[in-house]
Amino acid sequence: AGETPFTFQPQDSATRAQVVSALYAAAGSPSTSFSAGDLPFTDISAETPYLSALTWAYGQGIVDGYNENTFGGMASVTRQQLAVMLRRCAQLYGTVALLEPEERALIKGTIVNKFRGDRAILEPGLKMLEDLCGVPVAGVVPYVHVDIDDEDSLSERFTRDTVRKLIDIAVIRLPRISNFTDFAPFERYENVSLRYVASPRDLHQPDLILLPGTKSTISDLRWLRQCGLEAAVLKAASAGTPVMGICGGYQMLGEEITDSEGMESGGAVKGMGLLPVTTKLQKEKVRRQVQGTINRISGTFSVLSGLAYAGYEIHMGRSRLYSDDGVAHVTEAVLVGGEIPEVYGTYVHGIFDKGETVSALVGELARKKGLVPGNRACMDYREYKEKQYDKLADILTEHLDREHIYGLLREAHIR
Repeated sequence: AGETPFTFQPQDSATRAQVVSALYAAAGSPSTSFSAGDLPFTDISAETPYLSALTWAYGQGIVDGYNENTFGGMASVTRQQLAVMLRRCAQLYGTVALLEPEERALIKGTIVNKFRGDRAILEPGLKMLEDLCGVPVAGVVPYVHVDIDDEDSLSERFTRDTVRKLIDIAVIRLPRISNFTDFAPFERYENVSLRYVASPRDLHQPDLILLPGTKSTISDLRWLRQCGLEAAVLKAASAGTPVMGICGGYQMLGEEITDSEGMESGGAVKGMGLLPVTTKLQKEKVRRQVQGTINRISGTFSVLSGLAYAGYEIHMGRSRLYSDDGVAHVTEAVLVGGEIPEVYGTYVHGIFDKGETVSALVGELARKKGLVPGNRACMDYREYKEKQYDKLADILTEHLDREHIYGLLREAHIR
């Protein structure tokens, strides 16, 4: 249809209302039991001409609000907004349609995720999805907030505009960042900000700098050097700001990383020189669960000495620590320090998962600033995660077709 019965006006921009109406029509204008009162938008009423289209699109998770309280139907659609709407609309069937025939044959069902609203309004769409995909819909999971670990490259944490709080912690956002959930326990403190920093101008003057794990230590170290963040971290460390690296971040803090076996880019690269450690990348990967007591350490992290830890190691490098006499050896220390004060490294992922560990460190950072740390005890992050996964399990149990899924498992002889 055109702008008027006689014109199309192809150069005009489309509005959000027009795009929603077009997608609704393309879906066959399915019936809906929603009303304007079921939507969270204050600018939508029973007289809104595209109400049916909007309730359908919102219920299926295709559109959100223009801002917190309004839909903004007459606002022009940006290219980004249009891409999001089309992706959400197409992802139900599009993922299946793009697979090779032999891959499609392996699919035994689909699940609609992040659905908002009354499932009844989605029934026509579910029937259409089953007809298109040739397999049953095995469940419709509602949109709920469950705090589980993010995928490394897709986390919303990286793009959040975090305001610096009383205690400010900066995590270096490496291009190939991994296992960044090591630092998630800090997010649960009201007066602590955890910011992911990708440029020197955003570093400011944090109370603690954290270097996370990475899928490619040498490449990310070179990026750190080229973008100027290495110099910014070195300057902060020389001024007494605590700096800690985990796994790949720990390796970067050392003197040198060698890759004679070509596990990454080959050759050798100079480290940041903050820890008396050299690392050699090797083909055999270390994978193990670890637990014990944190060794005695000086500086801000001394409050962690003697505390219990439990976590895991997964890395390709073998690091050797140089002692005062210049001899390199494999250290049994969980937390490594050196001659330069306030610089620490570890291979243990999950070292902050225990509540007393992160509480002790946050408390010490507060005392260093002349602040009085709170007395609120923090739940172990591992216990917190278990509760979140239990919540997710309960939701899936309620909304999935368990008989269909169990039947598939029986056919495959999986118990």
